[in-house]
Amino acid sequence: MKQIGRLWHGELALENAFQSWAVCGGVAIKVATSVLFFHFVTADRPILGFIVGYALPLPHNVVVIVGVWRSAVRYTAAPGRDNSVRTTTFVGRVELAGRHSHVAQISGHVTAATRWKFAPIMPQTSALE
Repeated sequence: MKQIGRLWHGELALENAFQSWAVCGGVAIKVATSVLFFHFVTADRPILGFIVGYALPLPHNVVVIVGVWRSAVRYTAAPGRDNSVRTTTFVGRVELAGRHSHVAQISGHVTAATRWKFAPIMPQTSALE
């Protein structure tokens, strides 16, 4: 928790804030939430899947964006690098958040394919009945 507080206040070195928290931490959280998201959506629990996929990584994304931004303000080693790291972090967080929409489209096809596969077992009903 102390490291998260230091990240939030921008007290970490820019390289540490970006590499450890934005890149490595972001990938780890996104992989875990994507697996859970896909599991819940294919198990016909889309609301829980969207909560896990979108809401769970949100606090991490906010803390990382704010922390990297504040660490970049204190960075003085290479002029111009602070702005590129800020932009990369912000765009990366937004882009990763959008990836679940593609997974939702894919899982919708998987769910439809699963229903079609088991259609002979399910009772057939007609809209005209």
